[in-house]
Amino acid sequence: MRIFSLLSLVVVLLIVAVVAKKQLGITQATAPAASAASGEVSAPVATNPQQARQLTQQVQQDVNSMMQGRGGQLDQDLDKTQP
Repeated sequence: MRIFSLLSLVVVLLIVAVVAKKQLGITQATAPAASAASGEVSAPVATNPQQARQLTQQVQQDVNSMMQGRGGQLDQDLDKTQP
């Protein structure tokens, strides 16, 4: 009787493992397609050194402008919390 219960437990675990593997395969296969459909922007590729420098400068300017905007927002938030 114990052998039967142990054997049935092993069979159930194998079924669960197969179903989980199939689900993970489906999830991994659809993840790249879903991210492409969601409108994410891919990183541009530079083909020569001049383009690489321009891209670096553009990213640097974007980061600086974002940080400056965030700094102003933080100042406003601090002003609101002070009595």
